[in-house]
Amino acid sequence: MSRFALTRRFEREAKEPLKAYLLEKQIARAKELLTSTRLSAAAIGRLAGFGTERSFQRAFKRATGMTPGEYRSTK
Repeated sequence: MSRFALTRRFEREAKEPLKAYLLEKQIARAKELLTSTRLSAAAIGRLAGFGTERSFQRAFKRATGMTPGEYRSTK
């Protein structure tokens, strides 16, 4: 099965875009790591599947309304 066909099938079954689903999982993983470890934002971004610390920080802020550091300090 091609990647395109797999993506379309996922979206039809899950009723959610694949990219949105994956981002939601990445952010959930990052939140877990932010509250359960003292790892740096760069390390957490890598473990959550982001290519760079900057891309992690931007995606996290877009998804949660706060930076990873702000999120960690509120938990």
